[in-house]
Amino acid sequence: MRTVYLKCTGVDRYLSFETPDLMKVRDRIETIKHVPSRHCAKYLYLIDGRISEAVGRKAPSDKGSAARGPRGRDVSFQEYDGEEVALFNVYTSKREGTLRICALPLNSVYEPWTREIAEYFDRFDRDNHVFPFNRGKVWRECRSAWEGLVYPIENYKVIEVDLKGNVILNENGKKKSKTITRHTRPFNLHAIRHIRATDLVVYYGFNGPNLSAFAGWTLSTAMQVSSSINKYVSLDWRSYFHKLLKKRF
Repeated sequence: MRTVYLKCTGVDRYLSFETPDLMKVRDRIETIKHVPSRHCAKYLYLIDGRISEAVGRKAPSDKGSAARGPRGRDVSFQEYDGEEVALFNVYTSKREGTLRICALPLNSVYEPWTREIAEYFDRFDRDNHVFPFNRGKVWRECRSAWEGLVYPIENYKVIEVDLKGNVILNENGKKKSKTITRHTRPFNLHAIRHIRATDLVVYYGFNGPNLSAFAGWTLSTAMQVSSSINKYVSLDWRSYFHKLLKKRF
């Protein structure tokens, strides 16, 4: 348990929140009472995904974010070096729905949720959405599972704008930016992506190309290579699958 300093409703005070490890997050996901939302959260964890890559409907408040959730047909099975593999088709948000393939071992020794989610897909007709609701529904159903949890946000830069939303320029004509220092946020669905990505790097040894293929990172941004190869990398599941064959559970 860590004590995290937060600013709440204009009053500075110390509150006790927990920054969870991966197994704590998995345990909390298992407590989600609404079964479709629980499966949705597990799916997001497995694919290291964004909520828009799971849900089949767009919320009224969504602007510029399409619902790209899977249908019953978006899972298939192959074999790799004697291991059964579930291949999930994921339509990547922030990359105009570019297809990537998330390959996961079906053997529960490596990942106990893969078979459960693959079998859940099988309940749906091939053209029907597996998670036929919007992000608001999942947030509401999952909210109580995150009670008392926070997750860290590392330093990042934002472009400054004026009160009318116009970008502010420096004297040299470049966009003015400021650095937001490391801080914490209340845990939410997107935090699953942070926790999972960290584990893929630290425990499974994923590198930049692996994260691009599996989680949808833009390779041209991460590694300064031509954007034309992104579509090939995103389908190259064999480049990382062997790293997931690491016993943990």
